Amino acid sequence: MRSVTVGIPTLALPHLLLVYLTLSYVRVAQEHQRSHGISYDVARKDLLQLADKLKLLITTKQGKRYFFVVPNDLEKRITN
Repeated sequence: MRSVTVGIPTLALPHLLLVYLTLSYVRVAQEHQRSHGISYDVARKDLLQLADKLKLLITTKQGKRYFFVVPNDLEKRITN
């Protein structure tokens, strides 16, 4: 099982994704920052890691703001 560092604690990947699924299907770094009490840079890096490195979120951009979307096939992406 892979682990991802999110702010202070290290969570098992499935647990982290359950948090996202229960809270929202679209995340922005500021929401992640507020909900976990972490810096903006850490929040942005967490979401970028889930999107770019692990391919578990889809990144879209509107203006200067990035949105991180939970894909419909998330379960399949986790098991692969």
